Amino acid sequence: MPNYTDSAPHAWFVQQLTRWNINGQLMPDEHLNVMVTASPRVTASNPPYTGDQKEPDTFISCFRLPYLHEPRIIIEVGFNQTYRSLVDDAKL
Repeated sequence: MPNYTDSAPHAWFVQQLTRWNINGQLMPDEHLNVMVTASPRVTASNPPYTGDQKEPDTFISCFRLPYLHEPRIIIEVGFNQTYRSLVDDAKL
């Protein structure tokens, strides 16, 4: 279940995007073409990952791209885990 830690990158990136626009680091049309979404389900369409589903904490893409459902930048929050714990999680 997502919590504050999982959504923090989304809030941070939206704030940075606004600052870049205000400071003139992005043109208004560039700012409007950035798509930022929190925790969407993404289904891969490129081999060898076709059909794989992931739920990144933050998904960043561009409205001008032909494949909006494919993120260009992913931000994922993680915590330290032992190797054994990672292997067990992968089996879920």
